[in-house]
Amino acid sequence: MPKSKKLSIFKGLGASARINPKGEITLRKIGITAKRLKTDPAYKRTRENMSEFSHAAKTGKLIRYAFAAWLKSISNPHLSGALVKTLMELIKSDATNNRGSRNIMNANLESLERFEFNEKKQYIAGAFPLTFRFQKENKQILVRMKAVRQKDIYLPAPPYATHVKVHPILVAINPGEQYKESFCPPEATPVSILEEYIPQQIVTAAITIPPPYIIMVALFIEFSQCVNGRFGTIWTEGKNSLTIVKVFIANK
Repeated sequence: MPKSKKLSIFKGLGASARINPKGEITLRKIGITAKRLKTDPAYKRTRENMSEFSHAAKTGKLIRYAFAAWLKSISNPHLSGALVKTLMELIKSDATNNRGSRNIMNANLESLERFEFNEKKQYIAGAFPLTFRFQKENKQILVRMKAVRQKDIYLPAPPYATHVKVHPILVAINPGEQYKESFCPPEATPVSILEEYIPQQIVTAAITIPPPYIIMVALFIEFSQCVNGRFGTIWTEGKNSLTIVKVFIANK
């Protein structure tokens, strides 16, 4: 038998009835209650999926915040959903924990490599040779991007671009504690697209967030136009790129 929830709202099994001021009765189908969702054994699988999705969403948000300074020139309105989808696939590769407790720290992180934050951009980060060196004792990490001759690579620059900036980015995150750190070369400046070489870039950093943490190395490519000595970033063409090229767990 329905029970009164409010003066004009009645709730029964699977439906609610509402009486409007004119005396008309409208029926509306409702879902399960929050209490039943949290306690009913029939919804155990739902609770497991919700737990893993929550972990993926929080980790995705942490990654986006870690790269926030460079995402300003990246065009992708679907980035949040695309990143969470990729992280959910990673979490499912966890062969250590049970359903509902699987997490990214035990997943196959190689699937995150080559992830492009710009959905319109093709993968070109492989044209830039990167080397990594990590010292666990003092948590020092070095990332080096060697100089590249522009005629040996393909850079899809907008027609009115005059300069390009290419450099590696180092990010460390701790999904459990929601800590993050970001590093980039302090001397990274745009170079003319007519220059013969894109110069070498080096990132050195000491990780200070508590372990265990995930280290991500990404490559950032940004086109700009120089007018009277002033640089303006070009983001309307969707040509800028931010790509994760290396992911690994340190101090696991």
